Amino acid sequence: MIIGYDEALMMKKEKLFSKPGDELHDFFGLKTVKIIGILAPTKTFLDEVHIVNAQGFDNFDISNEMRMTKNGS
Repeated sequence: MIIGYDEALMMKKEKLFSKPGDELHDFFGLKTVKIIGILAPTKTFLDEVHIVNAQGFDNFDISNEMRMTKNGS
């Protein structure tokens, strides 16, 4: 998963992870999620996002959330 800058800061403060390469367990219904990167700050909505691959996206256990996909998906 790639995390937006502000979201990563919040997650670090909550001690959910400390650095890229760390794994989260039972995150939004996923058994294990590896943090592969943190976006640079943009002062846009990207600072708040979680970006996952298609497999992770399909297995998220969320409701009432905004989802974005590429065209044709």
